Amino acid sequence: MQILLQAATACTITAANIIIIITNTVNHTNIAANVRKNSIAAKVKSIEPPELTLLDLQYSEEAMWIRLQIREFLFRFGDIYDLDDRILSHMQNAQGDWKIKKLGAYLVYHSLSIMSKSTEFDSPSSAIPAATIPLLSKETLYGWMQEKRLTKYYLDNQSRNQALLDILTIEGMTNKRWQDVAELLAVAECQDLPIPTSPRKKTMAADVYDDDEDSDGMDVDENDEELYREVERYRKPVRNTSLITAETELKLINMLLELLLHHTQTRQSLNIPNHSGASCKEVRDMGLELKKYIKEYNVESTLNKSKRYKLTTRINQLMAVRGKREELKSAQTELDELETLIRDEQMTLETKKIQLYVSSAKSQKRFEPAGVDMLGNVYWIFNDLLDHLSHAADYRNSEPCWAYGIVVIGPGFQNPEEQNVKWWSIQGINNMNHLLKWIKLHGADRDSGNLAKNIQQRIDHLSALECVVYGEGFFA
Repeated sequence: MQILLQAATACTITAANIIIIITNTVNHTNIAANVRKNSIAAKVKSIEPPELTLLDLQYSEEAMWIRLQIREFLFRFGDIYDLDDRILSHMQNAQGDWKIKKLGAYLVYHSLSIMSKSTEFDSPSSAIPAATIPLLSKETLYGWMQEKRLTKYYLDNQSRNQALLDILTIEGMTNKRWQDVAELLAVAECQDLPIPTSPRKKTMAADVYDDDEDSDGMDVDENDEELYREVERYRKPVRNTSLITAETELKLINMLLELLLHHTQTRQSLNIPNHSGASCKEVRDMGLELKKYIKEYNVESTLNKSKRYKLTTRINQLMAVRGKREELKSAQTELDELETLIRDEQMTLETKKIQLYVSSAKSQKRFEPAGVDMLGNVYWIFNDLLDHLSHAADYRNSEPCWAYGIVVIGPGFQNPEEQNVKWWSIQGINNMNHLLKWIKLHGADRDSGNLAKNIQQRIDHLSALECVVYGEGFFA
């Protein structure tokens, strides 16, 4: 009996020990699992934002925004007015040499020419008759033709216009010509003109219509006399760069382009009906067509990859057997043709993606920031002015961030609490993918979702450009 009690006691102790061991094992297992989970979570949360490159601004912020506004206007409406892509190519870099002498002459001439031919021009003010701006634009161009006696040397308007454009391109815009542009802008009631204009033009927008009005009775005070003398300084027919700086010229160009927004053709392109914030109908149709094409492409791609695998396997088998040279040659030729077909189909797909991306960007009514992150950084994705599918590639851009990167304006990532606003850039697909992961991890609001979507679109566009134009890794 005593032996049985001792055996039972030993069994109880052994069972208890086993339970303790099992419990400890389970606890250790749970602890290890928690450690692994925490380690994984720590790795996820330890994603650092990508490195930002500080932009060295060559101009004031006001001048930079003027340049960027001109870029975006020409991207949006340049093809509507058939503007020369060779002129626009210099503007890829927002801080680059824009050849302003030639650019100013070209844009001023075309803006005035477009407005002068407008039969329907929405007046910028109810106090200005609708035909005032077109008529003044026509008179300005005609006055420049008379200065060069083009009306005497050429009989038809087309020859006169081309001759005037050639002269403006060679000579550039003189102070007098810029002052003529400023007078037109003053009549259109543009504010903060950078060069003086006649007080009569400022206060009497409809003078161009009132042929019978007697202006001799106008009171001219001392201030007006001083202003007239200042205006006369600009009206000397020479290109005096000490009077009008390149920054002033760009400001006048931007004002003239903004006035062009009242042109009927521009208005019509802006008033394309949108649906729930989506692109216009043409862009939506392109999107639906692309989705359909992608489905067909995926089916064809699967078949082609299967065929390529079989051909590769067959070639390897034939290479191991003697006397199969002709069959090997035939199989290799078939494989080469298949590789070419696969590459061509992929390029066709990526080309369609590029076309949709550009059309979608041009269909937007307003150019807005891509989004804002939780640190207060504002992201801007500026558009690409070049038509890469029709023209030479862009290898000369010393600051590709404006056309191919992302510009960040804000405190940055390192010391956001200081709120020291600077201009930064993120370049390269790898860095953008890094940024995308960081945004998705730390941003939970709607703005972060839109920002992530816009960044992804930029990445996809660059990948498509690599496939079609530049080659793999160009934007890495």
